[in-house]
Amino acid sequence: MTRYISLVLAGGLLLSANLATAGTKVQGNVVANVAGTDPQLSGKSKYKVAGDGSYQVNMKGITDSMGHPAPVTTGTTPDTQYFAILKGDVNGVLWEYNIPFNIAKAGQAKLKGSIALISSVPTGSAVGVLGVEIFEPTTAGTAADCQAVLSGSLLPGVYIFGLTSTDATNPCASGARVGISGVLTGE
Repeated sequence: MTRYISLVLAGGLLLSANLATAGTKVQGNVVANVAGTDPQLSGKSKYKVAGDGSYQVNMKGITDSMGHPAPVTTGTTPDTQYFAILKGDVNGVLWEYNIPFNIAKAGQAKLKGSIALISSVPTGSAVGVLGVEIFEPTTAGTAADCQAVLSGSLLPGVYIFGLTSTDATNPCASGARVGISGVLTGE
């Protein structure tokens, strides 16, 4: 009987070791910035960030300011593209990773990629993932500053408060906010 229990215990330890090395992740819903007010997106939108730095953001029901499905876009500059901004904290340093994207199908977008900042942090270190926000294209007045963040020499696309630029806020977040990670009250 003792031998059987030892084998079961050893098998359990091996299984738990495999599960522990499977990686960590933060995931959740992306909901309308203000429910019932356009622009917005569906609460069925989701995001996920994994410990290896990979991310996925799936957005549905994106509307323009008139409440119509956001049209397909093909822009290549910050004032013609939408932004998904993943937010986090590494040892007390707040960062925002700016992901410009186009609407591929009316009212929908899917993003996949990797955040170099997370994959460059030493293994075993904690990286706080504070969520994601979705924005319409930047204003014309902040497009150049946003482009400077996107093409930054140290960490392209990463805005670090008080370090990245002279702006007190992320210039890539100057368009209307469409959605934010979280919950809708009452649901």
